[in-house]
Amino acid sequence: MTRFHLGRWSRRAGSLAICLILWQIASSIRLNFGIVTFQNVPLPVDVMSAALDFLRSPKFLADVSSSLERVLAGYGIAAVIGIGLGLIIGRSRWLGDFLQAPLELLRPIPAVAWIPLAVLMFSSSELSMIFITFIGALFPILLNTVHGVESVDPRLIASARSLGSTRTAMLLEVIVPGAAPNIVTGLAIGMGTAWF
Repeated sequence: MTRFHLGRWSRRAGSLAICLILWQIASSIRLNFGIVTFQNVPLPVDVMSAALDFLRSPKFLADVSSSLERVLAGYGIAAVIGIGLGLIIGRSRWLGDFLQAPLELLRPIPAVAWIPLAVLMFSSSELSMIFITFIGALFPILLNTVHGVESVDPRLIASARSLGSTRTAMLLEVIVPGAAPNIVTGLAIGMGTAWF
């Protein structure tokens, strides 16, 4: 088992090393294919040196913390709204019919396409960056939540009803646990798109 894992990791490390060597060679000889050119691409050694300088600078922690604040704020808002709205849409056919069309029109728009509108809508650049992060994370969370709620076994819901479950108990004890795998998947995808 250990030999198997060691072999996999050595192949992966070897493939990365080959890529770095090819990059080094292409940048060193200023390789030019016409469409693709390495004339302005820095050497991997230069990139690594600049990265180490940046990691040592005091600016690094400030940049990382401000990026984390923006991503976590946008992602947190998207998680609350996406899960809440997804639970509502998934449980109410009327609201689903009403909200599905506008959401499906907005969903395919990439988050970066919202940048000009965000700049116009928000007075501060900080809020516009949080909004773009929010938009990027919202739709994967929302759609996975809706799908999770709709895929809860109807027999579980019928059983809970026959046992006299209230709406709140049904939501917290049957629907949310049944939809949890999809919700977690949406949260994971949403985090990836928020970072993007």
